Amino acid sequence: MGHFLDFLTMQGLSPHGFCLLWQPELIWLHVVADAMIGVSYYAIPLALAYFVSHRTDIAFGWIFWMFAAFILACGTTHFMDFWSSGIPLMAPRDSSKPPPLRFRC
Repeated sequence: MGHFLDFLTMQGLSPHGFCLLWQPELIWLHVVADAMIGVSYYAIPLALAYFVSHRTDIAFGWIFWMFAAFILACGTTHFMDFWSSGIPLMAPRDSSKPPPLRFRC
């Protein structure tokens, strides 16, 4: 149990920039890429919501809503990677990884 509690704290953890040798080019590449991918992932559910709400002939609209929730969860992982690139917040970042699995069919 002690190891799990140590995981939730920031003691002994390095920020993501440490793995990139604190080279600004690599850090900015990862930060900008994660931000752009996150925004793209969040735009897809908006398009799906518009499509499903304006079409009345869709028989299985709930599938589109489940897919939108899955894509939002995937985008959240990229925003968490973006957020934790400079500070060692591994527990919130890593806890955002399993939710996309909940929305799989």
